[in-house]
Amino acid sequence: MNRVPLWRKIGYGAGGLGFDLAFNITSFYQIFFLTSIVAIPPAQAGLLVGLPSMILTPLTPFAGYLSDRMHSRLGRRLLISVCGPLGGLLFFLKFFALSGMAIQTLVIYWWLVQLASSANGGLLGVSYDALGAELSPSSAERVQMVSIRQSFGIIGALSGSSLPLLVASVFGNGLTGFAWMGAAFGTLVAASFLIVGATATRGSLPPRQPSSVWREILITSRLRPFWFQFAIAFLSQMAVVVTNATLIFYLSYVHGVANLLPLIMLLVTATALASLPLLTWLSRRWDTRWAFAIGILVYTAVLFSLRFIPSGNTVWLWTLVSLAGLGVGALNIFPKSMITDVAAYDHAKQGRSRAGNVMGLWSLGGGGGTALGSALAGWLLALVGYHSGAEVSFGLQEGLRSIIAFVPSALLLVALPLIALSLSRADMIQVEATLRRD
Repeated sequence: MNRVPLWRKIGYGAGGLGFDLAFNITSFYQIFFLTSIVAIPPAQAGLLVGLPSMILTPLTPFAGYLSDRMHSRLGRRLLISVCGPLGGLLFFLKFFALSGMAIQTLVIYWWLVQLASSANGGLLGVSYDALGAELSPSSAERVQMVSIRQSFGIIGALSGSSLPLLVASVFGNGLTGFAWMGAAFGTLVAASFLIVGATATRGSLPPRQPSSVWREILITSRLRPFWFQFAIAFLSQMAVVVTNATLIFYLSYVHGVANLLPLIMLLVTATALASLPLLTWLSRRWDTRWAFAIGILVYTAVLFSLRFIPSGNTVWLWTLVSLAGLGVGALNIFPKSMITDVAAYDHAKQGRSRAGNVMGLWSLGGGGGTALGSALAGWLLALVGYHSGAEVSFGLQEGLRSIIAFVPSALLLVALPLIALSLSRADMIQVEATLRRD
């Protein structure tokens, strides 16, 4: 097997733009749209946005199984070419409503849209992750492809968090403005995956079809390297969610600079993007495991340091935020690239690609980490005395300092031994040799 040409790597990475664009717009603005524009009660809006995903997440292993079976003469991972454009349409429908419709009718409509979007997103996400595991037998190339994907993703994240209200305002805000915003960005989402389908899904098909879904799950469950990556995804996602959820409270109550959050996130995103070439080079120079470990150690050092910055000292705050980008970059590319190593390892053992099944089961780890991290963040905030309208106090400040410094750091440090036990460069050289002979 030859090296993957750069144009194909870029074509694969373009899907990251669609994923992160849709995720950030939905997470930042959908509840705002439902409550402030459509006037749906907040509790009901929260259920509309979150519950469908919670219901359908346990079905992702079945999505992986279906993805492994869905191939055609057009190439592998056919679901990308089908679900990508459909995802753009469903994104538009999330922000579309006819004026004059009864609220309960709109609620039923959005329940259907959200359920369809969650199901489609599960199929698309698993298929896209699986494609990244199949494009190259080389672990180093897969790290590079994930890095390109995350570069597109960072652009999508920045656009998705900063541009939607501007676009909506051009068309008058309200229902009309948000409908045009949904149409514009939905088109970008669909286009990004059409690019993936046109450039990256072409190639030979797996020689054998998978057996029953339960048999496929059992095979994956017997892979020792898989469980290391599952636990790493669970722990790292919990750490990220706790950090993100408590950062605004830390900035507000410890430093009194909550208004700087957008600029801080912009700086973190920019330094994360700038760090991706360095992290990719380190993974080639040494080993993916050690490059990931370096990123985690830098990130935990930053979190620990936040505990000791004097209140209002923005010079040190900006310095640490700049360094945090390296850790954010590592947490963005290495879990995704290391699970592709497991999929390749499994391919070499089984003689066929089962990347969809591996990715589907692995995504349960990240989903579980997200859910538990959100619950943990809320419980910790209550534990240190935060409530709506809480006054600034020494106890609350110390509690917030301790949460953001120690909890995410502890979770990431627990992940370090699992990273060390993951597939090594020597393991992957053997895997790559086997795949190249096939």
